[in-house]
Amino acid sequence: GSHDLAIELLATHMETLYPDLRLATTFVGSLAGLVALECGEADIAGAHLLDDKSGEFNIPFVRRLMSNETVVVINLVQRVQGLMLAAKNPKHILGIQDLTRPDITFVNRQKGSGTRILLDSRLLSLGIATTEIKGYEHEENTHMAVASLIAQGRADAGLGAQSAANVVGLDFIPLLKERYDLIALKDKFERPPLSKLQEVLSSSGFRNMLNSIPGYDVSETGKITIVSPKS
Repeated sequence: GSHDLAIELLATHMETLYPDLRLATTFVGSLAGLVALECGEADIAGAHLLDDKSGEFNIPFVRRLMSNETVVVINLVQRVQGLMLAAKNPKHILGIQDLTRPDITFVNRQKGSGTRILLDSRLLSLGIATTEIKGYEHEENTHMAVASLIAQGRADAGLGAQSAANVVGLDFIPLLKERYDLIALKDKFERPPLSKLQEVLSSSGFRNMLNSIPGYDVSETGKITIVSPKS
């Protein structure tokens, strides 16, 4: 599903605790991850999809896409999303409105990613057409790919997680705090190997690791919500 540094850390920590297990990851975006889960192509999906109508993350999308399934939604982390900018913000970007300036080159996330959906929602609310943003069509699949292009001077701004901006030394303007959840079918989640996942998420070592990274909040890490089919 969606990319986050916490997923890579989870995979490493899980393999350390359980050397016989391996978490294989493919970053295709939040929506594509949920579709892969429903189609049986994935055992677990990561998502941070904000439903504008309810203000709730992920669960409304789970209800729509997997209405006949009993689904486990377990919080991985709460994180800060915002504008990633070149170090010291040399072009004095103050917000999303500045992305329309002709001297600003933007780098985007792929269609279906939660970050792309967030951007498009913000642009719509501000009345900004995507054609006004130079680089809107340039898509990357991970927060780190976006951050790296900005660090290399190949773009001036991108939308992404504060954790990724911090890794490569970028400036950052926070926009919102969001939930990044892991989602699985309940019958699979309760059996090995996924049953080991909750143990890793609840471990103090993993939580302390995440807590040391700017932009992460672990106060609900490991918290489970069960989404049942509507009667």
